[in-house]
Parts: sequence; C-alpha cells; structure tokens
Amino acid sequence: MVLRLLASALALILTFGSTGVYAATTTGYKNDDVKLTATRDEESNKIAVTLYADREMYEPFFSFIYSAAAETNNATFDSYTANMNIFNSNNSNPQRMVHLMNGGHSPQKDDELFSIIYKIDGEFEADKDYTFLVQFDEAFDGNFEYYKWSADAMEVTYRENTVSFDLNGGDSAAIPDQIVVSGDKATKPENPTREGYTFKYWTKDGAEFDFSTPITEKTQLVAEWEEDAKTYTLDYNMNGGTNGPEDETKESKDNSVDFTVSNVKPEKNTYDFLGWADTNDATEATYQAGATITVTSNDANLTKTIYAVWKLKEYTVTWKNEDGTVLETDENVPYGSTPSYDGQTPAKAATEEKTYEFDGWTPEIADVTGDVTYTAKYKETTNTYTVTWKNEDGTVLETDENVPYGTTPTYDGETPAKATTAEKTYTFAGWTPEVKAVTGDVTYTATFTEQDIPKTNYTVTFDSDGGTSVAAQTVEEGQTATSTVIFK
Repeated sequence: MVLRLLASALALILTFGSTGVYAATTTGYKNDDVKLTATRDEESNKIAVTLYADREMYEPFFSFIYSAAAETNNATFDSYTANMNIFNSNNSNPQRMVHLMNGGHSPQKDDELFSIIYKIDGEFEADKDYTFLVQFDEAFDGNFEYYKWSADAMEVTYRENTVSFDLNGGDSAAIPDQIVVSGDKATKPENPTREGYTFKYWTKDGAEFDFSTPITEKTQLVAEWEEDAKTYTLDYNMNGGTNGPEDETKESKDNSVDFTVSNVKPEKNTYDFLGWADTNDATEATYQAGATITVTSNDANLTKTIYAVWKLKEYTVTWKNEDGTVLETDENVPYGSTPSYDGQTPAKAATEEKTYEFDGWTPEIADVTGDVTYTAKYKETTNTYTVTWKNEDGTVLETDENVPYGTTPTYDGETPAKATTAEKTYTFAGWTPEVKAVTGDVTYTATFTEQDIPKTNYTVTFDSDGGTSVAAQTVEEGQTATSTVIFK
C-alpha cells in the first residue's frame, strides 16, 4: 500500500506540541481495523503519519508517495530513515519508497495490529490542508520492478488554523494569534480593555462566538464593546471670585449634553459680576443665567469651562470750591484708581484783610473706594499796606511799608514843624485823618495850631522942619502912621 501527501509542501509556522488525530476516510475497505492518522509530534515538531492495520489481513508491500515541491525531504520509519526525491504531484511516475510490511521494520502493537509511522520533515503553513493517501499493491515481482497499485485507498487530512483577535479599538496589549489544530477549540483570552467602553464578548462574522465551538478554518474574532455612559461637566471658574455655583455633571452615552447656566451669582470684592465667558480675560459676558451651553465629546475631558467676567466697581468723584460751587464731576471712576482734578485752579476772592492761595483738597485725595466729594482749601495771608506820613506842606516825613491789616500805625520820626511868621507861631497838633487801624494804604498829614505873636506900639514923631507942628502918633507894629499935611 502507498502513503501519499497530495497537497503541495508550503511554509507553516507551528506551535510546538499541537496534535490532531482523525479517523481515516476509507475508500474500498470495509474493515474498521484499518486506521490512518496525522498528528504533530511534540518532540520533533514533525507531522507523524501513522497507519494502523491488522497484521494478519495485510501483508503486502506498500509505497509512500510524497508529491510536492522538487526538493529532498526525510521520512523516518521508526528508527529507519530513507531519503526520498520529491516530485511535482503531476509526475506520471513518482518516486516511491517501498517497504515490506512484514519485513521486520514494523513494531507490533499486539498480536493483531501493527503500526507504521512516517515522521515528515518540512515547514507547513497554517490555514492550509495537507492530505495523506495510502494505496495498496496487488502484485510485486520481488525485484521492485513491477507494481500494480490497487484502487483501494484511505486518506487523512492534517490542518492547523490561525485564530486571531481584533481588539476593535481596544487599548490593551495585542493578543497573540493562536494556532489551533482543526477540530480543537481556541482558548478564550483575558478580556481586553478600552477606555470608555465595557467588553461584551468576541464575535465571528458579526455573531457572538462560543469558545466551545471546534475550529475548522482560519478564524478572526472581533471584540464587541458597549460604550460606557460618559460624564459631561460644566465647570464654573470663579476667576478670582467666591460663592459661585457648583460644577454640574450629567451622565450620557450621547456625544453631547446641554447644560443651563446657573442663576447663582459669584462675588468678588470691589467688582461687579457681568456674567460668564469662554476665556479668563474676557471683558464682556457671553453667557447669562438661563443660557444653554452644549458640552460635546470633543471637549477636553468632556468638560466645558466658563469663566466669571468681572468689572471694577465705578464711583462718582465731585470737586467743589470752598463756597460749595461744583467745579467738576467725574463719573465712572474705577475702584482703586486715584482721581484727578482737570479743571482750572480753584480761587477765592481776596478781602481787604486777607489774600487766599489754593492749598489742595480736603479730604486728602486717595484711591477711590466709593462716591466722594473733595473741597478746595486755601492758605490765607494777611494783607499789608503802606502808611505815609507827610508834613502840612506835603513833605514826606516817613513811609511805613508792609503794615499788617488791622494794626495801628505809629510815626517814628521827628515831630513835624511849621515855620513861624511875623505874626504867628505854630505848634504840631497831630495827624489828619485820625490815626486808626490799617485797612488800606493811607497818608497821614501833620496838623498845627497857631499862636499870634504880641505887637509893639511905636511912637511916630514928625519933624516939620519949620513948618506947622505935627503931633506924634502911636502906631502898632505892622500898622501905618497917619499922613499929616503941614504948612510953612
């Protein structure tokens, strides 16, 4: 009989120790005492093709025909090894290695059965069928020159299948392929993981796979996932404030979730809350209480952050003159800023007594913390005047400058005098106008009292020089004697 490998020899990467034993498919033989198997030999990792037969029933020659790529392989017959030339399967006269079954090379299993084992060298690919055929001879001439092969035959197919695992988006380590002998079962691996998903089961061709199912072909198993509910968050960033709304979360398997902006207003000292915006440096609000904000799966960490928008509180600064007159009003002055007066310098009218100079504001100017009124204040100076002292004739006797208002001036010079005449003498009597407290520039003029000088009576005699005698006259000083007519 003949053992034949019908398929072409192809590359195969095997897992050591995998085995497969199959009842042979028989053609022309009815006896169950004949069996053909193909297994993976654990020790040598070769394919072992074994023929079991009833020794008493079959004692013919048999041939092993190995039709494959044109190369030399080895077939080991128990401890006996024979080299065989390999030919293409379409060779009309393939090389046969012929052995006599009862020639002493076959170990006996018992008194009735014997077995012949061929261990086939070579590399065999997974996911391909390798079929081995046994044929029996009908005649042999003893010189290996004549063979007549019976149509009776039996065959066995050996196959190893790749089972691969598609994580289908999983983020755990890749699962190595399994090489499973046809008819054996794949080993269920540890469940893979995927962020945001729960593993359900493995599928084959879209249906859940049962690991008790024998593997008979190349198989790809695909992970089936169930998406976890996602936690979406609306994050309220107080942006320096306090007492704002708590962050809100919602669970959903959808790719977006709507939130309603809280009506809780945060607080920040010296600031007014304007609303919410997408950035922390916004000066105008984008969202107000009650607005709808959509958080999507594209948002980082499924979170949307909105920031409180603040504006410094603003106040009114009023500038007044001392008499209450409003000089300037500055509105919308930000908290913490230093106000400034931009108008004309405040003024206060001078009086006879005082002159006023602007001397700042009261209260003292400070950073704005609320509405405030500043009032002009003044530094006052007492006015001084010039006092001129003159004699009656206009001669300036003394000039006193910078005489303070309200003080009574004094004359410090020599007593004013007036020249005596023939008739009168003069005495200083004071000043006109009357000296009093200074209220302005003033001129004082000396005044005098006069006294008459006593007159002398003179006797005027007349010398008539022989004429009529003229009586003497008494004439007061300064007066004129009376003219008298005389005769001679």
